[in-house]
Amino acid sequence: MAIALKGDKKPITLTTGLFAYFFGLSLLFGCILVLFHFFYERHYKIQTLNSTLEHNTLLIHNYLRQQPIDSVGLFTDLLDKNLRITIIGASGEVWYDNDVVLEQLDNHLQRPEIKEANQKGRGAYVRRSPTTQIEYYYFAKKFDTYYVRVALPYIKNASRLISPGYFFSAFTLILLCLLAAGLFFVRSRLGKRLSGTQLEQERLIRQELTQNLSHELKTPVSSILGYMETLALKPDLEPDKLRFFIERSYVQTQRLSRLIEDISLLNRLDHAPERIPFESIDLFDIIENVVKDVSLQLFEHHIAVAMPPRQTLWINGNSSLLYSIFRNLFDNVLAYAGPHTTISISWIDKGDPFLYFSFSDNGPGITPEHLPHLFDRFYRVDSGRSRKQGGTGLGLSIVKNGIMAHGGSIEAHTGSGLTFSFKIRK
Repeated sequence: MAIALKGDKKPITLTTGLFAYFFGLSLLFGCILVLFHFFYERHYKIQTLNSTLEHNTLLIHNYLRQQPIDSVGLFTDLLDKNLRITIIGASGEVWYDNDVVLEQLDNHLQRPEIKEANQKGRGAYVRRSPTTQIEYYYFAKKFDTYYVRVALPYIKNASRLISPGYFFSAFTLILLCLLAAGLFFVRSRLGKRLSGTQLEQERLIRQELTQNLSHELKTPVSSILGYMETLALKPDLEPDKLRFFIERSYVQTQRLSRLIEDISLLNRLDHAPERIPFESIDLFDIIENVVKDVSLQLFEHHIAVAMPPRQTLWINGNSSLLYSIFRNLFDNVLAYAGPHTTISISWIDKGDPFLYFSFSDNGPGITPEHLPHLFDRFYRVDSGRSRKQGGTGLGLSIVKNGIMAHGGSIEAHTGSGLTFSFKIRK
């Protein structure tokens, strides 16, 4: 599809714009994942290195409780040969160092790692030693009457131990390249020119979809960026706060993933329904599997399910798409109907080419003005509540398009609860 803008010699295609938009969005999402992995893995490796070094300080401390400090060299020879070990008195005087003559060392009380250990019980710092002119990763632990400090040469040893791996980044880059190739393929398949009224209608629909999509993506992306910025600027967060930010980022990432999956499914239904494979399926098995998969949520919300006993419902359809239809209907009830309600599912075979279904609940229902828009993409009866529960606003649109792909239609009625009446071709 193309739109010729005034002054342009060549038409600008909407599919090109959408390609650039979704690729840019995917690139942003990939960068967020890489940054998240980078900071998380680096923090994890620093914690692991600190734990290892702290273990060494405890070994030295336990040795000093039983043996004089003059003999500590015999013990430290058993530790990592790259490890510089220093024992410092409570007043900052150096009692022992396995790498430097004591007369060359001044008072260490103002060393950054010692100052931190004095305040928090343990401290770590990367700096160049004024005595050896070697950059070290220092770790110090405070005991009753002295400090035990261990250090690893930073460039040679420590930097390798705390540097995050690049496998995940390379893997993400490969995925982005594959995604770009896939989007380019989709673009080439959708790049048909439309004319006149069709062109204008398509332009308005795409513009509205893009605006809605941008609005839906704004909250999770902004949240993830905020959490990542906090982790980047404050690497020494307490473990509980660190876990909170990581968990919230993960929740928002899941929301983005669901949104992308729903958009992908709708895109297939819109532009390539003939490519969806159909086969002979027992629809009762699909419904039964959905009920099993949401049983825990139904139990937590005290929601009962009433449906006819086991019977065979053979249709020619797509199992994944049929599962999405009934799963989204159940999810809609879980989001809006409230606790202590009952879901009623029934069907009838009138002898024609269709099976007729009724899916209803006895919850509060909705006001009639919402009915004409109930299957619109990104439409929410209660937007705030739906977003808090992680909804994408595409569930009922997937239901409608999925039923249409199976040769049927659907209507919604409200009263004592909400009822969906639909038919699917046998």
